[in-house]
Amino acid sequence: MAGFLQTLNYTSSNEDGRSELRALRLTEKDTVVCITGSGSRTLDLLTAGPGRIFSVDMNCCQSFLMELKIAAIRNLSYDECMRFLGVLQDSRRPAIYRGLRTHLSNGARAYWDGMLPAIARGILYQGRWERYFYRLAASLRLTRGGLLDALFGAADIEHQYALFLKGWDSSFWRGFIRCISPKVVWKFALGDPGFSRYVPRGFSVSGFLLDRFGVSFRTRLLRESPFMNLLLQGRYPSDVSLPLHLQRRQYRLIRERLDRITVVTARLDEFLQMMRPRTVDAFSLSDIGSYTSSEQYEQVWAAVASAGASGARFCERQFLVKRPLPDIVATTVRRDWNLECALEAADDSTFYSFVVGILTGGAQWN
Repeated sequence: MAGFLQTLNYTSSNEDGRSELRALRLTEKDTVVCITGSGSRTLDLLTAGPGRIFSVDMNCCQSFLMELKIAAIRNLSYDECMRFLGVLQDSRRPAIYRGLRTHLSNGARAYWDGMLPAIARGILYQGRWERYFYRLAASLRLTRGGLLDALFGAADIEHQYALFLKGWDSSFWRGFIRCISPKVVWKFALGDPGFSRYVPRGFSVSGFLLDRFGVSFRTRLLRESPFMNLLLQGRYPSDVSLPLHLQRRQYRLIRERLDRITVVTARLDEFLQMMRPRTVDAFSLSDIGSYTSSEQYEQVWAAVASAGASGARFCERQFLVKRPLPDIVATTVRRDWNLECALEAADDSTFYSFVVGILTGGAQWN
């Protein structure tokens, strides 16, 4: 875990922030706590105009990335920002960075000064996961490029799914997924404990992935899916496939609200314990259960119950680790089971189930 917390792990968007917006129903009066990750959900939530967002991550590298994205959005035009981040081509990224570095904290400036090669390549695709996605996409391009083009060029979902059944869903594809699914691959190829340490013994990762891929090919056009473009193409190739916060129509709105973001590097439970009780209106918890033991997961939810106002909304994602909510908060939350099912069906990042609902009040937790 120590190495994982000293590495830039996520830089683009592998979670569909529209699901959080639907679950959290933010207003301009709301105080939000959001796990930072790549910063994408924080920026997506900003489109709803909450009063304040605490963007929290225990990995300082992810906090430094959040600072860099804020500086870029604040000081660059939309097209300049897309070139700097890597959506569009540009050979001048290091020079652009030199103009942005004065807007960063001392820690972020020192970090990015040592990461100029990554900046030059376009930081949006330089996280540990994004580089892994790129290698997977390159492998698929090499072996099945023609079919991949046909799938992304399909006129409609029916045609796309027919291509999937006829050509893509083959012994090669299933073997490919089985090869990348063992926990040892996730552990040593990626070094990401969230996809190996707490995955239940006997859980079929390959079976789960194949099932969820099938859902994606059957229910959404790949060419319009930011996540499937990132995963199977290695990048976002067009305006149609950009995540919410990278879309041109959102840019000015996000820029005007950047001062509402406070970037915090801390463990989530420890940060929440420092806040006054009953002061947070919404929680965007990402996939917190994949990175915590049962005891730590309980501590996080105890802290959420303490910091959250009565009626506060929460949204947690679950990937391979499907945890029940701890017993200690059973009487202080009300889950929205119908919305959880709806989000799982509609979420662009396809592999997540959801835990959503509200805090109903009850015991205070110390």
